[in-house]
Amino acid sequence: MIRQWAGMYDVSPDHLPLVGPTQQLGGWWQANGWSGRGMLLAPYLVELLATEVASGQRHPRLQMFAPDRFAPDVATVESAHDYYARYAAR
Repeated sequence: MIRQWAGMYDVSPDHLPLVGPTQQLGGWWQANGWSGRGMLLAPYLVELLATEVASGQRHPRLQMFAPDRFAPDVATVESAHDYYARYAAR
């Protein structure tokens, strides 16, 4: 082996990205949790996010990606386990 590369594969409990401000941390905006679809979704969603930051108005298409859509005690470890178990079963 000459080289090896690795990276983080971030997964949210519902497998959708987290895009926008968080209520728990005032002033904290995020765009993560792309679950391997960042190259496809990020250019469009981040453009909407930039418009939201500039205007202060939430774009309706971003609502389903709101970081605060989960209860604070969501069992993310179990969700990630279930997600990867599908691949192991193949």
